[in-house]
Amino acid sequence: MKIRIISGVTLLAVVATTFIFGGYPLIAFCCLTSVVSFYELTKAMGVIGDKVFNGLSVTGYIGILVYYFILFFKPEWENKDMVFILLIALVLANLAVYVFTFPRYNAGQAVASVFSVIYAPFLFSYIYKIRTDFEMGAYLVFLVLAASSASDAGAYFIGVAIGKHKLAPVLSPKKTIEGAIGGILTAAVIAGVYGYFCAINGVGDMELIWQFAVASAVGSVISQVGDLAASAIKRDYSIKDYGWIIPGHGGAMDRIDSIVVVAPIIYYAFMISIG
Repeated sequence: MKIRIISGVTLLAVVATTFIFGGYPLIAFCCLTSVVSFYELTKAMGVIGDKVFNGLSVTGYIGILVYYFILFFKPEWENKDMVFILLIALVLANLAVYVFTFPRYNAGQAVASVFSVIYAPFLFSYIYKIRTDFEMGAYLVFLVLAASSASDAGAYFIGVAIGKHKLAPVLSPKKTIEGAIGGILTAAVIAGVYGYFCAINGVGDMELIWQFAVASAVGSVISQVGDLAASAIKRDYSIKDYGWIIPGHGGAMDRIDSIVVVAPIIYYAFMISIG
């Protein structure tokens, strides 16, 4: 427990620091986390076995690094369909590896490799995009934590206190419908309070209260789906944790399974409301 608490506090400090400073620290954090998460996912789903590199994973690593290069050094390329071109190139590269090394890999491994790039690295990059693309990005990026971490905490404590009806008994027997609702309400309240303090400190107007609350509530719903989806993958492949990189917590994917699905929701929610 002591190790879990220490590593958790250290991780939170690193995340908060990169969120605050943005720029090089944040892009480096997002890229590194994405690479590690891709490795964990491909290992879990049997793409790479006990290795770090093989034909399918190399295309994924290259795709991730090129994508983050575009995000940081050539952000204007995103408006020229470069990201879609990159995804198409990744699919074609995986098909080429699959075909020309047949039967070394099966179709499931080829699909899982592409899925692993989109699921963690691509979705997680929205953390950087939120921080960079919005004028109040330095504040808005913390809303992702409210919609994921606060939701998890609220769901846990309220579920323990009053939870009776199982939410997904096969995947996660301890999760309850009452806990899920509690997580949504907790995320909304925490985000609303955060929006209030942002507003009174000149970040925006009082509309931030309900905007943050609604976005966080929706994010909480998606967060819980993301958490269950990550658990389903682990059940499919009979593993307890995705990795070991965070002592007491498991792998990177064990910590960001909610965040990766929340970040795009927060990004587009405010992109639409501002636009």
